[in-house]
Amino acid sequence: MMPGLFTTPRFSLVADPTMADANPRPLISVIEEALGYEAEAFRKDHPVEGADLVEWFAQWRLRAQAAVAAAIGNKTSL
Repeated sequence: MMPGLFTTPRFSLVADPTMADANPRPLISVIEEALGYEAEAFRKDHPVEGADLVEWFAQWRLRAQAAVAAAIGNKTSL
């Protein structure tokens, strides 16, 4: 990889100096939360209640949206 090129939360390969101090922790946290939701049931191929999953996802989506917006410095809704 060439110096100054990397993948940012904006999915760009060009280095963005405004992202130098970005904290990836909120993004990592929402990903870990999604991977952990009913993890045992998914791992063992057990049923997951659809209504519960939809309700959880609706709330999680708001948290994920906020984490992404914060990571890219865009406080408006995505």
